[in-house]
Amino acid sequence: MPFEETVRRHATRAKAAAFGAAEMAEWYLERDLLERPRERVVGADSSLQATVQRIVGETGLGEVQVGDVGGVAGG
Repeated sequence: MPFEETVRRHATRAKAAAFGAAEMAEWYLERDLLERPRERVVGADSSLQATVQRIVGETGLGEVQVGDVGGVAGG
């Protein structure tokens, strides 16, 4: 996610006053991935609805029933 979008989203957080763009610039690395086999990148242009649909689809959460802990992928 681009730095500008990261700063914009940070400003909406309850803890936004704890640190700002200057501090974030010191540690920010674009595309700082965890290098996990199942890690997925969600683009900054992905809407909330599209992102949630993607997560539900890729994890199978849409098929999990209440109380079905064993049905969660990786769970």
